[in-house]
Amino acid sequence: MINLILNLSFGPHPISMGNAYNAYAERVDGIFFNPSAASMASRVMLGGFYSQAGYYGGGLVIPNRFVAIGVAGYLDSTKNGMIYGVLSRNFSGFNIGFGVQYPFSQDTAKKDTTLKPHFYGGFSFYFSEYFMFGFTAENIDTPNALKLKFGIQVANYPLPVIGRSLTFTMDLNTTMAREEKSRDLAALGIELAPFYPLFLRIGYNYNPDIGHRLPAGLGILYVYNTVDILGDLSVNDIKAESKDKVYTFGLTVKFFGHTVWAESSPKIIEVIPESEASVTKICFRYILPSKVTRWTFNITNRWGKIYKTYWGDDNPPSECIYWHVVDEEGKYTGPGVYYYDFIVRTEDGRIYKRRGGLVNVKKGVKGI
Repeated sequence: MINLILNLSFGPHPISMGNAYNAYAERVDGIFFNPSAASMASRVMLGGFYSQAGYYGGGLVIPNRFVAIGVAGYLDSTKNGMIYGVLSRNFSGFNIGFGVQYPFSQDTAKKDTTLKPHFYGGFSFYFSEYFMFGFTAENIDTPNALKLKFGIQVANYPLPVIGRSLTFTMDLNTTMAREEKSRDLAALGIELAPFYPLFLRIGYNYNPDIGHRLPAGLGILYVYNTVDILGDLSVNDIKAESKDKVYTFGLTVKFFGHTVWAESSPKIIEVIPESEASVTKICFRYILPSKVTRWTFNITNRWGKIYKTYWGDDNPPSECIYWHVVDEEGKYTGPGVYYYDFIVRTEDGRIYKRRGGLVNVKKGVKGI
């Protein structure tokens, strides 16, 4: 069990993505993998997690256009744990960070021998609004134990057939320690949004210490104006023969900072067939650090199918727009619950994304 804890002392989101998290920054424990994750985040993040394996943890990430700060850690049932502290900076979409990993234990023998702090550094950057690359070097103060990690992330990519968004992550870790044979550790993760606000995840992780694992999990998102509340659940291995299944739970709140969102009024409208459709007023809201170079606003159904797209190469319109419950061809889209995807790129290279509820359309009865 101790070996299991040492290999899985993260929150449920990284676990369910196979620990392929080197180019990710969606949760507080992203700084466990890459210190530049603090400046990758656009919001203040406060999160915590608990695992049936007997450990718990959490932390706080405060992004800033000058120096972002992140502090997180975990503690297991034997009072052994690790504290992470990082400082990072964003340079026009290129994020670089430096941090310290500080282990601690109640075991006096460990305090004198193995529990020494180590430094780690990393960077990450966007190639496009969908593709990100991340790199981390651990134990940079101890060349004999140097570990190099790199990963890619393809996020919020719309699938052409089923109309749903996909996040794909991949990591490759190489140990450069002189005392042991170098080895490559593979990690893959896939996240699919079958319908808002639910997210399904499955991963693959290979580690010589614990073998092959197929973790999985799910998440749920609640958006209210500038506040995001994310709940996550994971299981470390879904293989039928696996006897050491461990469930991990987590909660993350994102607030303050730079963000984009939309407000609609009224939230519930009734459309009478063969008559002029009722409308909902959509107002764009955003708190951004620099000028907008491109924005896209998609109106979708629960499963991600896009009905209407608004876009521009400058700031989103300051005046509200009116949607008449029609698609790009002007056809009535029908009753149902509609959502939005709001994507904004700024001149400093940052990309801000938000998904939220828009309007509930009900079909009225003609003549009433």
